Order: sequence, then structure tokens, then C-alpha cells
Amino acid sequence: ATVCRMKRQGDVELMFDIATVSDGEARFLTDGAVLEDCSIDSFSAAFWKSRREAAFPLEVIAAGLKVDIVTSRATQEDDRRHILNAIAGQPLENEPLLSHDKYLEVNAFLRGVFAAATWRQAVDRKIAKQQDLSNVLANDVGRRHLELDFSFSAEFGSDDLQGLAHVLEHVPLLALSLNLRGTAIEPLQVQNLACVISSMSSLTTLELNLSHCEGVNLDHLVDIFTYGHLSELSLHVACTANGLSHLASWLGCSRCRVLHLTAMWSDDVTKHEVQKLFASLAGCKDSLQKLSLDTPDDDAVVTVDCWNELEAAMATL
Repeated sequence: ATVCRMKRQGDVELMFDIATVSDGEARFLTDGAVLEDCSIDSFSAAFWKSRREAAFPLEVIAAGLKVDIVTSRATQEDDRRHILNAIAGQPLENEPLLSHDKYLEVNAFLRGVFAAATWRQAVDRKIAKQQDLSNVLANDVGRRHLELDFSFSAEFGSDDLQGLAHVLEHVPLLALSLNLRGTAIEPLQVQNLACVISSMSSLTTLELNLSHCEGVNLDHLVDIFTYGHLSELSLHVACTANGLSHLASWLGCSRCRVLHLTAMWSDDVTKHEVQKLFASLAGCKDSLQKLSLDTPDDDAVVTVDCWNELEAAMATL
């Protein structure tokens, strides 16, 4: 048996936990990390979550990706009839229709839930392509939010990034959170991903973690700064002088209300580039509602004077 538990977040988002029993043990795929994942090391909660979920049975994943509400069973046949009729907008006691567009929408939604929940496990087990996860998720065109965490996955590669790009090209997301921290993705692949993101006309919220990705820096994301509809942007990435210049220019003409930048400076970044960025931030004080800027503890680029100048300019934020 498999159970999906959902919890409403406000009036918009739904969170899903998927549970089953395998070899007499309860197995869970949770929507985000749980307390157990954070108890060892909260910094690597995603890693421990992946370890915990590694025992989730493959046969349940495969079944979830092909779920069909018409052929599914309920404990009581009356319940099944009522559910199908409610979905199709028919009187509850009618004999259910054999097919309906709403059935297809619900099937795509449920399969998408399984695809998003299991993608990390499928990558780590090298079965993502076999399970056709990208196409399953791309068919969930009613989805508006997507959060995927592949941080420190040794198996995440170009095929997975291409599959992700395929999803982003087909699903009109409003919010995307993608954690690729510590993966072996290459700069050109990141550039291609940024190009795809820049073409997502409905996207308003983006969170992208590319820290500890060798050779990847803010330069490879400049295509995102040609996109003017983002209202919330969170980046964890190595920063170059050129990348900071593009970010500063974008801030001057964007609609960004929330900015979170976790920066690791490259060797070519000087106080001048940082001051230019801070000047752009100060110029956005009428539009920015929230600003978070994290730099290394041993930061030798951003001086106390820089911070003082920014704090003074943003005092009315």
C-alpha cells in the first residue's frame, strides 16, 4: 500500500509525503527534509535525506509514475465512484465516465508528484532516463512550483540537466528552486540552463544554488539578467567582476523585490566592483523589499566601509 499525505501551505502550495511498507519497514519520500535529516548535520540535510530515502522500493516509484485514477481501486467502490464523478463534475451516484479530460489532468498531476519526489533517488540509482522522469514531469503542465535538490549527487550529469531543461521548457512555472551544489556540472551546461530559464515568461521566483561547482560562476548566468520579470532572486554562486557588473545593471532596470546573494568572490573581484553592486542596490531601495547578502567570513573585498555605506543607503528598506 502507498499513502500520499498532503498539507496545505496557506492557500496555494501543497506538500506531499509518500509512504509505503517494504520488508516490514516503513519507507518515506518526504517533501523536504525532516528533523531526522537535520539532526546529524543541518548543513548537509539534503545528503542525509537522500540516504534515508535510498531504501524506498523501486516498484512503488514505477507504479506511481504510471498511476491512473480510472483503474485505481478504493477501499469502498462507492468512494471510487464518488471521487471520479467529483473530478469529472458529474452527479456523485452516476456510473463514472470511462474517460474525461479532467482524469488526464489529475493523472498528470499525480505522476508529476511522484516524478518530482523521486528524481533525486532515480539519479543516484542511475535510472532517471529509464523511468522517463523528464517527460512525466513535463506533462504536468498545471504545476506552478518546482523544487529539486541534487546537491552533492555524484551521479547527476548532462543527461539529467537536459531532462531538467526539457521540463522547464514545457511547464509554465511561477517558482523554481534548484540546488545543484557540489555536482559535476560544467560551465557550458549552466549557460544552456540559464538560457532556458531566461525564456520562462511566467517565472517570478528563482532560487539557484551552484556553489562548489568547479569552474561555474556568475558569468555563466548572465542570460538570466536579460529577463525582467523576476521579483524574487536567490543565488548561491561564485562571483566574478563581469558577473557582478551584469547583476548590477540588471538590478537597475528589473522588478526585483527580494534579492538573496551568497557570494564567493573570484580573484578578479575588487572593491570597485562590489561598490558598483552596492550602488545599484542602494538605487533600488524604493523597489527592493528584502535584501540578504552573504559573503565569506574571511572576506577581504567587502570592507566595513562598504557595508556601512550600503546600510546607510538601505536604511529605509
